Amino acid sequence: MPDRIGFPPLAAGHPGIDRLGLNCRISPSVTVMRIGSPVEGRGILLGDEVMLFDHVRLLVGDLRLSAQTGIRLGQRVIINVGGYISGEGGLVIDDDVLIGAHVRILSAGHAIHGGEAVIARNPITHAAVRVESGAWLGAGCTVLQGVTIGRGAAVGAGSVVTRDIPPFAVAVGNPARVIRYREGHAPEWWQRLLRRWL
Repeated sequence: MPDRIGFPPLAAGHPGIDRLGLNCRISPSVTVMRIGSPVEGRGILLGDEVMLFDHVRLLVGDLRLSAQTGIRLGQRVIINVGGYISGEGGLVIDDDVLIGAHVRILSAGHAIHGGEAVIARNPITHAAVRVESGAWLGAGCTVLQGVTIGRGAAVGAGSVVTRDIPPFAVAVGNPARVIRYREGHAPEWWQRLLRRWL
């Protein structure tokens, strides 16, 4: 097999990652933030052939925060350089997902209304994020808590995703809006609409 220049090395393990599948590649500069003891069947779980490039940050905090707290990456997930991946509220990334450079997935935040004047002293808010199989998150986009990115969807570079994106949709902007569906994968209602316009 030819050398893979610029790819992370094969890894048998990595500090803070609970389970690695076969043939995972993890850059030595990947960092993990977590608090407390492991919890059986939860934590940071990687499927086969996952690739984590330079300076990816995986964050689960305290697994007791929520029953959903944790990060689960399916098979062949690629997270490019500088990704910030939060599983505090729960994060599932299904098989064959591409995550571009400097993407932020935020499954937790801070309450800002009501409580303390200092935001850092307010309760943590959290809601699970799911990225379904075959989706692509473009470079620099941000996905906020509670969002599902549908199967095969594409999110444009720099977009901020504040609500669910349907399967095979192309979404761009801040906040991200669906502008079309991928050719050959559009739902029937979208195809009928296009035929009326054209």
